[in-house]
Amino acid sequence: MTPSASPTERPGETVVELFADLLCPFTHVGLHRIIARRNELGVALPEAGNTAAVMYEWQEGQRREVRGSPHFFAGDQSSFCPALEIERVGDRLRIRPDPTAFEAFVTQAFSGA
Repeated sequence: MTPSASPTERPGETVVELFADLLCPFTHVGLHRIIARRNELGVALPEAGNTAAVMYEWQEGQRREVRGSPHFFAGDQSSFCPALEIERVGDRLRIRPDPTAFEAFVTQAFSGA
């Protein structure tokens, strides 16, 4: 199977793409919440993917200017780490949960809009 430039959309489905460094501890904060919410909404798991497309997807992430891990794309929405508020304060990062931003992301991503 040759990777395509964009995922295949089927009528009535919303495509949410994720570019993530699975070794990053912050990735798992958002992923677990996304999966739980997806399950609550009854969204089916995608079909098994093409493992040969991993390098293509990494290059696609670079082309799309992925800011970090995790970075989500849903429709025309691009969201870097929607479960957390991350800001630089001096020479440190301040990281706090952002349930409002996360809920807004999930609502929009799975609304089919």
